[in-house]
Amino acid sequence: MKASSWLLIGIVTVLAGFAAWVRGNPYDIGGAVGRAIPALLIAFLVAYLFRGRKRKRNWDSFARWYFWLALGLLILSNAHH
Repeated sequence: MKASSWLLIGIVTVLAGFAAWVRGNPYDIGGAVGRAIPALLIAFLVAYLFRGRKRKRNWDSFARWYFWLALGLLILSNAHH
């Protein structure tokens, strides 16, 4: 797995936590993590389904799928704010 793939995963994970933290109470870090988990988990499961399974395992492609899906879900979940 390339360093750029790790960077994509790290960026979108931090961005999800930050977006959830900004939406809620700034003193409730645990709540921010709890609000960020659903978008990240859905993105992870879909990316794993398409690129992480043993038959189609390509971790760099998995990282790209995860990044774009999580980013899209974050945008959709924050669109009404």
